[in-house]
Order: sequence, then structure tokens, then C-alpha cells
Amino acid sequence: MLISGTFLPACKNDKDEVMPVGAFAGKFVSEDSNNDTYTLTIEKKEGNQFIIHNFGGFMYVPINATASGNNLTIPAQTFKENNFELTLKGTGNLAGDSLQIHYEASGSANYDEDIWAVRK
Repeated sequence: MLISGTFLPACKNDKDEVMPVGAFAGKFVSEDSNNDTYTLTIEKKEGNQFIIHNFGGFMYVPINATASGNNLTIPAQTFKENNFELTLKGTGNLAGDSLQIHYEASGSANYDEDIWAVRK
């Protein structure tokens, strides 16, 4: 018995394509839930490590993040100045040139926020 056939590669959606880790690096025009706009810059470090500059348009210190596939993780990190303390943590997703980040802030201020960004 002889079996013959043609195998077709499975179709895939571009949205499902995994971005290389370095794809997160760059400048993004960003808008948050309060309709504030600003430029967010993501700088690649070693391996899957990144630093985010101007996070949320209000953080003037670098924010650490890691990438895995299309996902960005902002581990909990605490910032202190005088009597003010803020802990940030969040997650993000990159699809092409669009980046969405959800983060939580706690401490002296408590809120959840979303950021929508497009690569410049």
C-alpha cells in the first residue's frame, strides 16, 4: 500500500508571530488612560533585560523590565523620595509597532493604569 499526499504548512496570523526580544527597544508615542501623551523610550540591555525611560510620562528614573516573546514584564520595584514611596509593577504586549502596558502603582498613591503606544 502506497500513501501519497501533500502537506501544506499551517496558516498563521501575523498577530501570532513572536517578536525577537530586541523588538521592544525604541521610542514610542504613548497615551495613557488619562489621555496624557508623552514619548516613552525602551532601551535594550543584556539578554532579555530592558530599561524604560519616561515611564507613564512621570517617572524620571529608569524602570526595569524583561521580555519573553511578545510579552514584557515590569517586576515590582519601589521608588522613594522624601516621604513619598511608590511601587510599580506591570505587564505589556507588543504586536508589530503597537505596545500596550498595564501597570499598578501602590504606596503613597494607589491606581491601575493602561498605556497604549505606537513606535515612532
